[in-house]
Amino acid sequence: MSSAGLSKLRLEQMHQVLSGHIERQEMPGLVALVSHGDEVHVEELGTLAFDTKGVQ
Repeated sequence: MSSAGLSKLRLEQMHQVLSGHIERQEMPGLVALVSHGDEVHVEELGTLAFDTKGVQ
């Protein structure tokens, strides 16, 4: 990364990798935080838990 801040291309790549984990149901959801200098990026994906309908 340059001193210009966060790379939009790399943030998009991060989003694709993280969303793959959700799509493959490896985890129900996640929150990722990346910061560089004064710039902060927060990524929130999925849900708090897997669907539990029918489970007792």
